[in-house]
Amino acid sequence: MPKGKMVFIVEGDLEKKFLERQCKKHLIIRKILSNGDSVSIERIAIMIKTIITLINNPGDIFVIIDREGRAESAEELEQLILDRLFGVAPGCQISIHVADRMIENWILAEENVLATESLEVEGAMESFEGCGGKSKLKAAFKKLNSSYSETVDGVRLLERCIPSVIADKSPSFSRLYLKLVAEVGFCSWITKT
Repeated sequence: MPKGKMVFIVEGDLEKKFLERQCKKHLIIRKILSNGDSVSIERIAIMIKTIITLINNPGDIFVIIDREGRAESAEELEQLILDRLFGVAPGCQISIHVADRMIENWILAEENVLATESLEVEGAMESFEGCGGKSKLKAAFKKLNSSYSETVDGVRLLERCIPSVIADKSPSFSRLYLKLVAEVGFCSWITKT
């Protein structure tokens, strides 16, 4: 049984704002400084370790970052980071989750939300993993004479998504979803139908 509150370490403002709006009373949420293609796995692990050491009495720890344009698969990155965090938080379960390629890809997997927003996404959408989800959303918003904002539109769209639908279509989200469903009662969004 974890000692303290669940901890989420995230990379972006979209993820941070989403978690604050949906689940804050049950979580500790921290943001790493940066994760671009040029940020090494070692540097990401150091940022995560630093955050973990500053948290008093953490519970289970979930890390959510983007794969960006890295050559490694999302699963490979998850394992590479986890290997570098071995022994950092004794007694706590650390779970690494890498969106393939970015959080917006998870939103693209929820076609019903896109349709109700009248967002037409270009390109073959059989696979949501690995594409440039943010640029696809920007282009869809542009067709509506609007501009996409991660912290406004991205959060709103993600809140409207049904997690089980995303999990059925996105292997990178499915790994996170299965872990979060097991955390009964931490956030009502994860069980939304």
